[in-house]
Amino acid sequence: MPLKSLRPGLALLLVLSMSPAVAASSPAITNAWIRWLPGGGPLGGYFVVHNRSDKALELVGASGPAFSRIQLHRSIQVHGMDKMIHLHSITIPAGGTLRFRPGGYHLMLWRQSPVTIGDHVDICLRFADGEHETVQFRIKGPAG
Repeated sequence: MPLKSLRPGLALLLVLSMSPAVAASSPAITNAWIRWLPGGGPLGGYFVVHNRSDKALELVGASGPAFSRIQLHRSIQVHGMDKMIHLHSITIPAGGTLRFRPGGYHLMLWRQSPVTIGDHVDICLRFADGEHETVQFRIKGPAG
């Protein structure tokens, strides 16, 4: 159907949604998964954030209906010992990519509902600029 036959407001919305400037301003989240572990302890969430904008992005939090609490964490080594640090925000540089992976940046997720290997759960990632992205995470086994 030609654009001129669409109502003007709908045509404008269609044109804007195809604009590279609009699409490139939001982050792209890929490879989202959660490591399932037995017992009632917290789980680890991993993903890749591609910042497609020309400004740094600041991830400030996450939430999801299957979890009572989600925190941003980073694993580091201090004097040869593994240590986990709770972070209040994580910056993704302009045009950069940040990988959340075992042994590095990750989400720490406390279960509210039972989840099993093979399930998919939604998690909303929140950014300091007010933007948010809801991402579907796949539950994988202990080996990832």
